[in-house]
Amino acid sequence: PLIPDQINSECGCNPPCNVCGNGRPVGNPNAVVSIPGEEPIRCRDLQTAGLAGSITPSECMIVPGFIRETCGCDPSTPAPTRPPTRPPTPAPVPSPTPFPPCNVCGNGRSVFLPGRMIRVEGFGMVECGELERDGLNRQISPFQCPLIPDQINSACGCNPPCNVCGNGRPIGNPNAIVKIPGEPAMRCGDLQSAGLAGSITPSECAIIP
Repeated sequence: PLIPDQINSECGCNPPCNVCGNGRPVGNPNAVVSIPGEEPIRCRDLQTAGLAGSITPSECMIVPGFIRETCGCDPSTPAPTRPPTRPPTPAPVPSPTPFPPCNVCGNGRSVFLPGRMIRVEGFGMVECGELERDGLNRQISPFQCPLIPDQINSACGCNPPCNVCGNGRPIGNPNAIVKIPGEPAMRCGDLQSAGLAGSITPSECAIIP
């Protein structure tokens, strides 16, 4: 009858002891706790001793009061979870207002020389036909459109046909060279072609014959 009291703790004869007293494991296993009459001990080691039967039932009843806070025995109340914030619904983006069609010749006519390359402010070097398509496809703003005709009419053949003889007749000496003030010398045949292609303005056409 003298043996049990001498070996119970050392030999682990006691029933398992949950040192937290509430059935939970220690939450701070590496914390060091001090129980009166015992050496300081890590919470993890104390828990192991309890489960191994090294703590008597009478000790097991008082241990929780000494260790509960230090060893983290009480379940922490989780911070309330904020409901997910729904991102604001983006405002609908209005469709861009299309530009009105632009007649690049400015007189309702089509370019007669679509393959001719010309430099136009805001567009750089561009083919007359491509510029005309951009205008018809509403790709040219109403601010740019009125600036284009003066830059392209002659080069792109936008003007009405001009009969350079002035009497409706074709020239009779196509290889003759003629000089018009302000223009380089050119063959009569080339001048006639330019007139028929719309490269001569109506005001020029009136004074050439």
